[in-house]
Amino acid sequence: MKRHKRANEYDDLFFNKLGINRSWYKQFVVPMVLKTKGNKCEKCLATDKLEVHHSSIDEININTLIVFCRSCHKKEHIRMKERGIDLFDELNKT
Repeated sequence: MKRHKRANEYDDLFFNKLGINRSWYKQFVVPMVLKTKGNKCEKCLATDKLEVHHSSIDEININTLIVFCRSCHKKEHIRMKERGIDLFDELNKT
């Protein structure tokens, strides 16, 4: 599945801000988070199309990373936008 251009730009800003190599994150951190959190969506318990959501733009740790299926992840971003939270804009301010 092709990612939205803004998602890639967000990732670039996020990883650069924290000084983290994206390849290392995807190869080591994501699998560890998925395993630690039971390889299921924390919202609906789905086990396919899992993604890791960053609930903080300031740090990465097991408490700031949430496992969502693709559908719940998209809904979370919609809810955030409805609450006036835009992590992309927040990253651009820093």
